[in-house]
Amino acid sequence: MFKKALLVYKGNVSEKEIGNELNEAISTFMLHIKELVIVKTEEEGEGEEICKAHGTRLSLY
Repeated sequence: MFKKALLVYKGNVSEKEIGNELNEAISTFMLHIKELVIVKTEEEGEGEEICKAHGTRLSLY
């Protein structure tokens, strides 16, 4: 089991396009991860910045 994970997904994808897949992924992750951080991006390139910020503040191992 992993301690922590960071899931970043594109905010410009509609709920209809991603809803079921995202819910299934989260359900599966929760079986294997103690703490799951989920972040929805709002702007182009934001995902990389989010990963960098979380990587410096948290130990994901």
